[in-house]
Amino acid sequence: PKIINAVAVGKKITDSVRFYLRKDFWVSSMSPLPDDYIEVVSVPVAPIDDLVNQHNPSVVIIDIEGGEVDLLVGNWADKVRLVIMELHTEVTGAESMQTIVKFFKDRDFSVEVHDMMLFAKRN
Repeated sequence: PKIINAVAVGKKITDSVRFYLRKDFWVSSMSPLPDDYIEVVSVPVAPIDDLVNQHNPSVVIIDIEGGEVDLLVGNWADKVRLVIMELHTEVTGAESMQTIVKFFKDRDFSVEVHDMMLFAKRN
């Protein structure tokens, strides 16, 4: 596997972002809240379209603690067969779930949501 140290973004606005590291690394995020982070680091950004075009994955797994709505741009989803995404509506708002589901359905995916996990499979 190839490890890429970057934050996936929809559109590149800046070269890097602040990333708040937490003791449990899987809840680290670009948000300072909750304020229990142990360190702030600068991490390069990588547009998701570029990542998918460069690496040609068939499956994309997204768990970015509320940043998932920002990835609903470009044509990256047209190039994969399956997307598994943890939804964080406590951060993005309840209406974001419908926006995310529509994004994938508009691209000919069948979509299921179970326990805040979205499964979008190419029809």
